[in-house]
Amino acid sequence: MRHDQPTRVEFANLLRGMAALGVMCSHYIAVFWYRPDVIATFLKIPAFTTEGTFFRKVSEIWVTFSPLDTGPLGVSVFFLISGFVLPFSIEKLDRKRFFLNRLLRIYPTYIAGFAVSSAAVFFIDRYFGMPIGYSQKDLIAHAVPGLREIFNTPNIDGVVWTLEIELKFYSIWLVFGRRVATAPLVIATVAVLLALQLSLSRTFQSSYWLGLVSYSIPYLIYFFIGTWAHIHYKKRLSTLALLSGILIIFGATITARLLGPEAQSARVLINYAIGLLIFFSFYRYPQPLNKMARWLEPLAQVSYPLYAVHSVLGYVILRLLLDAGLPIVGVPLAFGIAIAFAFVLHSCVEKTSLKLAHRLTRPSSKR
Repeated sequence: MRHDQPTRVEFANLLRGMAALGVMCSHYIAVFWYRPDVIATFLKIPAFTTEGTFFRKVSEIWVTFSPLDTGPLGVSVFFLISGFVLPFSIEKLDRKRFFLNRLLRIYPTYIAGFAVSSAAVFFIDRYFGMPIGYSQKDLIAHAVPGLREIFNTPNIDGVVWTLEIELKFYSIWLVFGRRVATAPLVIATVAVLLALQLSLSRTFQSSYWLGLVSYSIPYLIYFFIGTWAHIHYKKRLSTLALLSGILIIFGATITARLLGPEAQSARVLINYAIGLLIFFSFYRYPQPLNKMARWLEPLAQVSYPLYAVHSVLGYVILRLLLDAGLPIVGVPLAFGIAIAFAFVLHSCVEKTSLKLAHRLTRPSSKR
């Protein structure tokens, strides 16, 4: 593990590429073929069936016989990586520059990716002779993560919710600053979140806002496992304390989940546990990842635009090829086109916004 590059820990960077691929596999191989009703609702197109196709059979076997779901697994790894690397930024930046840095890293790329998703929805609706299923308010609110929850508008791409959770995690850092990355404050914050979830457990159904808070808390607690790993990485925790903290915080995650509105999703918790094992296996033994760096590094570079753009774009490609009688071609083509769009967004949008973020926050870094 490279301790000489604290702002870019290599194993965490490479894991981003794997996590993005995992989410894509879940959406393109399981969700689309196993739940076409969900896809039709997302795209606002007529109901369709995937019965009799090769990938329908694959998805049935996957969902029925395997506890592994690479969608929540990939998301769990993303959350752990964020919890792990965020303290590196907050250690260098004051609150104002931290906020600006996060703003420029998240919004330009996501807005560009959602523009592609919106165009894909417009195209598929026109293709089937359907009216556009989303209002201007829905599209504008969705394009700016955070606004969708405020205005309670539909989830159009199925991935924005993770950014909304991440923004809440950032807000905790904005309140407490770099002090959050200390063992006592991590445990105290987790305890407060768990206590809040306990107090909401009987009331979250009575209010949209309380339900939103209750829904978010298990994920926010889970983020702090990554922060706990960061404290160990900085040699402020023993390995025994690391393991103990993981058990405590993940136990709090499970408890908060069971108390919240998604208590029935045991499969999600299983995959979050698997995500923990994967993250800490590569944290301890990064050599296998380093051997795959040649393949994972390009994906890691475009992991965020790929995550932002892949879902609706891929669903539209899969639906068009299913309608054309070429479902077997759909999955590899959807992967290829989504990755190509991600590289374009990375080159044309993300690189520029990252450079701007670096330039605007650099003075604080020099101090």
